[in-house]
Amino acid sequence: MIKSFHLICCILIIPIYAFSQNPKDGQSNPKKVLFVTEDIERFWEAFDSTRVDSARSPEIFDNLYLKKGTYGLKELNKLSIKGANNLATAVNKYSRYYQSIREHTYQVNRMEKQTRRSLKKMKRLYPAAIFPDIYFLIGDMNAAGKPTKSALLIGTEVYSADENSNFENVYPPFQTILKSLTISKLPQVVAHELIHYQQSYYDINKNLLGTAIMEGSADFIAELITNVKMNAPNYDYGSKHERELWAEFINEAKSSNINKWMWNSSVDGKPGDLGYYIGYKIVQSYYENCKDKRHAIQEILNVKDFDEFLLKSRYGIKFN
Repeated sequence: MIKSFHLICCILIIPIYAFSQNPKDGQSNPKKVLFVTEDIERFWEAFDSTRVDSARSPEIFDNLYLKKGTYGLKELNKLSIKGANNLATAVNKYSRYYQSIREHTYQVNRMEKQTRRSLKKMKRLYPAAIFPDIYFLIGDMNAAGKPTKSALLIGTEVYSADENSNFENVYPPFQTILKSLTISKLPQVVAHELIHYQQSYYDINKNLLGTAIMEGSADFIAELITNVKMNAPNYDYGSKHERELWAEFINEAKSSNINKWMWNSSVDGKPGDLGYYIGYKIVQSYYENCKDKRHAIQEILNVKDFDEFLLKSRYGIKFN
């Protein structure tokens, strides 16, 4: 695969709460989480209007979509879309892609039951969990998911393609990513972003080790609550080359240059994002070596010192 699942989910949407202790405005009861999809229908109403009067596309998207949107859409507009002109430009450029995914975007509600099961399981694993409302939106192809203080914002247009979608004007590597995501992946995406929402890291040293643990822990706990492995092809490669990858990783763990390991493309047959795999294995080892699993989850989400966490995980011992 040219680029992995995580490149779209993290280059375009680097989690706001990574390495932070910012207060969150979610709620403790997962049953009360809002699952908001109304902006999807609102987008298509605006989209249809622009087909009739394309010269007024920015005005139409502004009046019928952005201004009438939910709190989540207004947040996405501030963080990613940045105005009706940008949205109209993107929709015009990828108009055939948008048209081809329309029916798939209406399937989001089918994912609600499965997603809510993950939220409930997260609460059982981590009673201190806080849950934001979840907004399913349509943006300008620049954001697959963004956590804010009180919401998870999901760019549904990124998760609605399949092999038969129209990819005119879409950069070929991006096509590969879009084909790999699909609506069926939304529960796993929400789970991954939900873990980022819980993270509160005291060690803000943004080196390779810390970044790998941050992302690997999101993958690991998301797997616990969904029973689905994130980006399985990447992890399949990692399991076949674990020793050699660890030897390379540990030599670069303190480096702030993470481009070789995180949010990168495939190089020489080696998939990108292998830092996720190593981070996952470190977190998995920590979890398995901790008798109190609930306490392990708490520690994973509240790392005070990444070097100490690595030591306690005992992950590197097996390679000695």
